[in-house]
Amino acid sequence: MTIRWAAIAICLGLASPAMAENVRVLSGEHADFSRIVLIFGKPVSWEEENTNGGFSLRFDRSDMSFDFSRVFDLIPRDRIQAISFDAERGSLEMESDCGCSMQVFWAGKNTVAIDIATDPEADIAALPALTSGLPMRPSGFSSFGVPVLGFSIGRDIGSPPVGRPGRAANSLTEQELDAGTRNHKAMEEALLRQLGRAASQGLVDVRLPDGRADDEAPTSRLPGGFRQAGHLNSETVFDQFLPPAEPGSRSHAPDACGEEALYDPAQWRTDPADDAISRARGQILDARENPDATAVAHLVRTYLSLGFGAEARAVLQEFHEIDLGAPYLRAIADLMDPPAQPRSDQLSALSRCGGPAAVWAALGETDPTQLADLNTEDVQSWFFRFPPNLRRQLGPRLVKTLHAAGHVDAAESVRNSLGRSLEKSAPDLVLLDATTRISPSRTEAALAKLPDLQSSDAAASAEATNLLLKQGLRDGRLEPRTVTLAEALAAETAGSEIGLELLSGIAQGHAMLGDFGSSLAFHRKWAEVSTDNNGPDQTLSRIVSEMVAQEDDSALLRYLEGGDPVRDPERLSKETRFDVAERLLEVGLWRPAQAVLARQRGDGSLRYRQLSAEAALQGRDAKLALAMLAGEPDPESALIRARALSATGNHAEASHLLFDAGDRPGAAREAWLSGQADLIGNYGGAPEQSLVAVSSADPGAAAGSLTEDREAITLDKARTLLGRSGEMRAHLSSLFSER
Repeated sequence: MTIRWAAIAICLGLASPAMAENVRVLSGEHADFSRIVLIFGKPVSWEEENTNGGFSLRFDRSDMSFDFSRVFDLIPRDRIQAISFDAERGSLEMESDCGCSMQVFWAGKNTVAIDIATDPEADIAALPALTSGLPMRPSGFSSFGVPVLGFSIGRDIGSPPVGRPGRAANSLTEQELDAGTRNHKAMEEALLRQLGRAASQGLVDVRLPDGRADDEAPTSRLPGGFRQAGHLNSETVFDQFLPPAEPGSRSHAPDACGEEALYDPAQWRTDPADDAISRARGQILDARENPDATAVAHLVRTYLSLGFGAEARAVLQEFHEIDLGAPYLRAIADLMDPPAQPRSDQLSALSRCGGPAAVWAALGETDPTQLADLNTEDVQSWFFRFPPNLRRQLGPRLVKTLHAAGHVDAAESVRNSLGRSLEKSAPDLVLLDATTRISPSRTEAALAKLPDLQSSDAAASAEATNLLLKQGLRDGRLEPRTVTLAEALAAETAGSEIGLELLSGIAQGHAMLGDFGSSLAFHRKWAEVSTDNNGPDQTLSRIVSEMVAQEDDSALLRYLEGGDPVRDPERLSKETRFDVAERLLEVGLWRPAQAVLARQRGDGSLRYRQLSAEAALQGRDAKLALAMLAGEPDPESALIRARALSATGNHAEASHLLFDAGDRPGAAREAWLSGQADLIGNYGGAPEQSLVAVSSADPGAAAGSLTEDREAITLDKARTLLGRSGEMRAHLSSLFSER
């Protein structure tokens, strides 16, 4: 019995590691920090800790295994020297001696990003000591959904009893204070919560010891991604914690033109940028702590005037039940910082409006063909009046839209204005020149800068990689490193527009490199999240076309037998199906070819009938092949019909078809098989014609005058027969040697 239990225990011990979740580890190097991305299969939570040798991340479970085999392929060891997982403690250990700081945040569903930055001032190690003992809340979350900026501490609080109505708080007696706050800890917590709420509203400025002030916090290091590259974020810190907008939300696309001030960003803010937000946030609640619609709308416009679309959207979602009288605000916020799931309402409803509204209509239009009659002079005039920060932020999008709509002169005018306000090597300008191709010389120069931009600028890395990926696919030359880096960036930007484009490019890139297993896996990921009805099917057709072009028949057969509905051959384009069938017929696999062609039954096109006839011919159904191509005069159809006629024994007709199609050797062969001397004489080559001439000659004529007894054997007749026999043997030998 003891031995049995020991054996069971050993088996359980050996089986437990096999049940561990395999966590994928990606990495990427940026200008001032190194990033590690952990992709979990199910939800996980963690606690951060600074250790003597670096950093530690302790998870709430330990049934995981990490693949660190390629973590240092794309990052150096200057910030992170080593990384390992302690299964007993359930902690991820990172060795670092650079005096760096660590930021950990959600980068997508079950995806955790770790940034190790070299900026020593970004270290906020003192913050946990200040908030110890308080209920844990997600980082960057305040009591009514408005994000907390910098290092302010937002908390959900009630209104603690600090005094009776009508009495000053500082007039409490010692007995009343003791009765209301039985212990010092409760009073400390209440005070911290009050300070946190005041700080989140901008009423006070919390200064932490040995740390940066609130207004000095580097926004690019805030959780949720890079402030200066909001378009790269699939899910900002605001989207993580706020519920989706309810159907009854009043923040829908505009349906009427309003006053000019409603659309002119120059009139949205009068206070300096450094205290405009705090002033606006301090006014959103009235004396009874009820939201004031005018003040909320002013706060939203203040955020938008600074280019903070995600923050404006967070306020709109929190106060969605209030009629702000400005239904276009949500659409503008989505334009500045696209959400993970774009809304259906668009700013194109403003296209009939003049003034600054026309600028927003052009920026929000998703179908450039609708802007054919756009008043470009009005759009340019008002756009140049926008604040400089918004011109730099929205200018590239406006240039692309105008260029796609055919307004090349207007697009170049806006692009030149950006060139005067930005450096020539600015990432936004490089990406703009690389995508619009307004000027061929500028485009070539921008394309040459993409590799440097890809590795040196964190904000533009995803778009630069996407452009390099597209260029490699277009030119047929793709480096594996580009695809690997695109995988890491796709995980960081999952769900965003650029993230979806990267998934499509990665799938096609793996196919070009011959890794069709990975290609189909990434295609499935893209198909599951894509909102494009035709995009996944078009990409699938390109992947399968690569299988045909590279003649990877094993990969092609595995795909056809896969049975995955997302990758069903039914989704392939017609031309791709024909290419697949043609390749299968080239290697003699006529049954799979017939199965592929069956999905196109009833097509009626010539290529479909030719491929079907070829499949029938290989399947020994010559009559069906003849029926499929009856009366078709083109050479390719004639060759197939001739082979079918030959298979049915009609060699004479086959020889006629082959001769008319220009296949003289084939016509001679069929003529010989027919046994008809006239056909052999007409279509045969020199050996066939000589043999026919010899075999049909009169022996008596060659022998001269014979005696009346034709059966008599004379010397001359014997010599003639021997000569003819030798000549026929020579012709037969020549004929067989050529065949």
